[in-house]
Amino acid sequence: MNNQADNFDQFKFDRASLSAPRPPGISAYLRVKNGEQFLRLAIESHLPFYDEIIAVYNDCTDRTPQILRDLAEKYPTKIKVYHYLPKVHPVRSVEHAQTPDDSVHGLANYYNYALSKTTFNTATKLDDDHFAIASKIAPLIKTIRADIAASKQKIYMFSGINLFRDKDSNIGVVEKNPFSGNRDINYHPVNAQTIYHNSTGAESFNKKYRRTLPTEYMGIMYFHLKGLKKEFAARGDEHDIITFDEFCSGACHRRLRAQLNPYERMFCALYKNKTMRRWKYQLTGTPPRLNQVRLARLADDLHGIGFKRDAVQHLE
Repeated sequence: MNNQADNFDQFKFDRASLSAPRPPGISAYLRVKNGEQFLRLAIESHLPFYDEIIAVYNDCTDRTPQILRDLAEKYPTKIKVYHYLPKVHPVRSVEHAQTPDDSVHGLANYYNYALSKTTFNTATKLDDDHFAIASKIAPLIKTIRADIAASKQKIYMFSGINLFRDKDSNIGVVEKNPFSGNRDINYHPVNAQTIYHNSTGAESFNKKYRRTLPTEYMGIMYFHLKGLKKEFAARGDEHDIITFDEFCSGACHRRLRAQLNPYERMFCALYKNKTMRRWKYQLTGTPPRLNQVRLARLADDLHGIGFKRDAVQHLE
């Protein structure tokens, strides 16, 4: 490659590029740094459901680039790989806090650059430690594709389950903080408004745009494997780890709801009814709060997940 400084202009995100017409379909965009441990698993578990995966790597010192090249060679029509050369300021760093959105060294530009490389009209952010739960994601993708065909624009939020190993190396769920994902984990239309901004500590999906479209929480779609990475192995002792069966129990769900204040618990109870969730949106124009609706429908979302089949056998 040429001198890095000569190439940095090509990494500046062009917002207008997102306004170009796009064919119907679903793209995933992945930004990765040193993600070799679960990278292949994350990509291949999601690949059957998407029309393409755009993988952008930055500042890697492990086998990430080679793994991505191998996957692109194996799936040449569905995986495209890009090397993002500028150094990106770390999350929650002083440098990040002082970086404008349009700087090539900022998280916002990095994320927007990855999004700009997608080619379909609907997209989702994918991480290198998200392992798809096929039985859950398949019906969601069917719904999204039907809505795309009907020209319905919507934001579909979803969550994951945080996994860790206990002191005996058994894989379980973090009891007090079991959920991965916030409102930025979603499927969304792609246009000049669906961009990221630098926010306090990290990056943030355009909140103003998010409020303009119908938004629905769609449930648990992946296992979050960050806690299983080698660099986090020793931190399992910092958490209370429970078995997946314990996590699925009513007793666990009651403990999680007890963490909410009384007002939140009241709405959590109301949101168990799908009609109430729909009425809430129709009356106020805003979806139910994520922490409330996630707990309200948790038992239904966990139903049918076989932990050994859907997770453990792929990780041992």
